[in-house]
Amino acid sequence: MPAAPRTTPRETWIDIAKGVAIILVALFHSIIFPAEIHLAGPWETPATLLDTFRMPLFFFTAGMFAQKAISRDFPTLFWSRIARLVWLFLLWCTIWFVAFQFIPLVGEGQSASSVSSLLLSLVWPNESTWFIYGLAIYFALAWLIKPLPLVAQLAIALVIVELFGTKLIDSPNGALDKMGMYFLYFLLATKVSGRVRAWAPRVTWKFTLLAFALYGLTAVTSAKFDFLTFPIVRVVVSILAIAAGCSLAVLLSRLPAFDWLRRLGQNTLQVYLVHFYPILIGVAVLAPFSRILSPLAPIVPLVFTAAAILVSLGVHRLTRRITWLWGLPTPLARVADRVRSTPTVVPAAPTAQP
Repeated sequence: MPAAPRTTPRETWIDIAKGVAIILVALFHSIIFPAEIHLAGPWETPATLLDTFRMPLFFFTAGMFAQKAISRDFPTLFWSRIARLVWLFLLWCTIWFVAFQFIPLVGEGQSASSVSSLLLSLVWPNESTWFIYGLAIYFALAWLIKPLPLVAQLAIALVIVELFGTKLIDSPNGALDKMGMYFLYFLLATKVSGRVRAWAPRVTWKFTLLAFALYGLTAVTSAKFDFLTFPIVRVVVSILAIAAGCSLAVLLSRLPAFDWLRRLGQNTLQVYLVHFYPILIGVAVLAPFSRILSPLAPIVPLVFTAAAILVSLGVHRLTRRITWLWGLPTPLARVADRVRSTPTVVPAAPTAQP
C-alpha cells in the first residue's frame, strides 16, 4: 500500500499573527464607537497610532496563503476564493442593512444603513465590512498582474499605496481609500511567504524587541509630526509593523499558553463579520448612562473587545450549520467544487510533421 502523500503543515505562528490582528481590529472598533458617547477613555490616541499595524499585518497574513490560488487559471481562482468573498460581502452588507434599521448606529456605520448604500455596495463598499471585498479585489488584481516581472508588480502596488496613502487620491468613501492603502502588503506576502517561513524558526527575542522599538519610534514620530502622508513613510512604518507582528507571533507560537490565540486566528473571518454587532448594541445600551459610567471609560474598550470576540465565536458556533452564512450557498458551492475538481488542460506541444 503506497504511503500517504506528505502535506506541508500549517504554521502555527501565522494563525497567531492573524489572531493578534483580529484582536487589534476588534479593539479599534471597541474604541471608535464608544468614543461617540465619550466612553473610550485614553484609548483614542493608541487606536489612531496602531492604524499602521493592524491592517498591514492582517492583509500580510492573508497573503501568506494566497500564492497557490493566484497561480491557477482565473475560473479556478474565482470559484476557490473570490466568489465566496464577494458572496459574504454582499450577504453581510444586507444583514447590516436589515439589522441597523432597528439598532441605533453611531459614527462610520450610519452611511451604510441606507438603501442606496446597499444597492451600490460593489462600487461604494460598506466601510465596516470592506475588508472582505478588499480581499476579493486583491486576489483578482494580483492574478491580473502576475505575468509582469516581480519588480513591475511591486511597483504597481507601491504606486497604488502612495496615491492613497499620501492623499493624492482621497475619495469620499473611506473603504475605497483603505483598499488602496493595503494591497502592497497582501501582494508582498504572496512573493515572500516562502522566505518568511524559512526565516521564522530563527526569530529571537532580541530581533522582536528591536523590530518593535523601530516600529514604535517611527510610528510615534510619524504621527506626532504628521509624516504619514509623506511619500514612502507609511510604507516603511507598516513593513516594520509586519516584521514586529510576525516575529512576536513566532515567539508566542513556542509557548503552549498562547494556543488560544492560534485557534482565534483560524476564525478571523467569523469574528470580523460579527464583532460590530455586539459593540454597536453595547454602545446603544450604554449611551443613556454614559455620564454615570465615565469613570469606567478606560476599561470599556477592553470589555467591549473581549465581549465582541466571544459573542462572535459563539454566534458562529450556533450557526455554523447554516453554511451559506459563512460560505457559498449550496448551488454555487457545487459549481465551485466542479470547477476546482476539473483538471487544467495544458495544450500539448506541436509535433514536427514528417
